[in-house]
Amino acid sequence: MTIRVIPAILEKDIAEVQKKLDAVSGFAELAQIDIADGKFVDNMTIRLEELKQIKTTVNLEIHLMVENPRSYFAMCQQLKAYRVFWHYEADSDIEGVIAFARQFSFKKGLALNPESSVSEIKNACQCLDAVMLMGVAPGAQGQVFIPETVGRVSELKKIYSGSIGVDGGVSEKNIKTLVKAGASDLVVGSALFGANDVITKYKELVNLTKLK
Repeated sequence: MTIRVIPAILEKDIAEVQKKLDAVSGFAELAQIDIADGKFVDNMTIRLEELKQIKTTVNLEIHLMVENPRSYFAMCQQLKAYRVFWHYEADSDIEGVIAFARQFSFKKGLALNPESSVSEIKNACQCLDAVMLMGVAPGAQGQVFIPETVGRVSELKKIYSGSIGVDGGVSEKNIKTLVKAGASDLVVGSALFGANDVITKYKELVNLTKLK
């Protein structure tokens, strides 16, 4: 399975989103845009429909940190999102949300908060293109990575053969360990955009995914 480093963009200002997409254009094939509604998580970001203003050649995936995620799917489709993640904790009817999502062409992914057990999604995850484990509490960048996330990746790998991502606290300190555990998508925010040279840092992170 292809291992990817995916830039994560969490912003309140659409101009900042454009600026970060421009910074990774040309070398990142995929970027994740975080959408937070101030209800499911305390933080609030740009509104999903603001992404209509964006001009980029980078494929976008949307990470919905929101209540009632299915109400956002039509706009994700309109935006031609490559992949959409919503949170297991945001809607108790997990099978209903998956069934509703099938009418849209984007790839379907489920995000799981640190306090939720991997075993809870054992049956549902077989209907998904990807599962993303949060390495921090969702809603804000720059948090400390939760070490137990590595074990959760290994646990998920035993019951799920699709794409496994980790989002939150991912950096040069833990990428190798996460890849060894079974992660294929490493979603990086602060560790990438906090660097003096984003391109050099991105290449460094990609090289760390190549296990020897």
